[in-house]
Amino acid sequence: MSEGEPIMKSRRILAALLGLMPWLPRVVFAESLPSPVTKTIFDVSRKGSVAVIDFIIKKPRSYAFALQFSYVGSDDLYRVLSLVGDGSQKSPGIGIPIHLKITRLGKDGGGVYDGAVITKKYYAHGFGGLWDPPKSGDFSREIITINLDQGIYRVEAETVDDVPAFAGVPSYLLIDYYANLQFVPGAK
Repeated sequence: MSEGEPIMKSRRILAALLGLMPWLPRVVFAESLPSPVTKTIFDVSRKGSVAVIDFIIKKPRSYAFALQFSYVGSDDLYRVLSLVGDGSQKSPGIGIPIHLKITRLGKDGGGVYDGAVITKKYYAHGFGGLWDPPKSGDFSREIITINLDQGIYRVEAETVDDVPAFAGVPSYLLIDYYANLQFVPGAK
């Protein structure tokens, strides 16, 4: 082996690695994205409040886009429940108008959903875990349930009106799915 061969071999390896560099950020970005279930803080009490989540779908199914409201203690539970409502005519809760836009990112990108919804449908109540404060939990209210294929997506939610009754209630934009159903009847 001549003196220059190890250097040439090293240069070829370095060139090959540098040739891969343009693809690495996209791969790293895609792998670092959350999969549902994921959420982000979203103040629904103020008009013009915006929440954005980029996420990856690995399994085609129906996904629920929802608002989640947290509480701590019995008094707070009943206060938040009166705002969220239980879905009945007797206790419908306060509607929250949300503009929701779901876009598929990448080469197959495009608009998936773009519309305004007044959220009213309460669908889940969860209690806090072992490390949460005692008697804590959350209520979730559906915005829309939609069928999504594998891919990378972005959801943008914006409040359309002020809803001051929810001031001080910790609220989130949530992407969730129904564990027992792959596709929800009636999902878009």
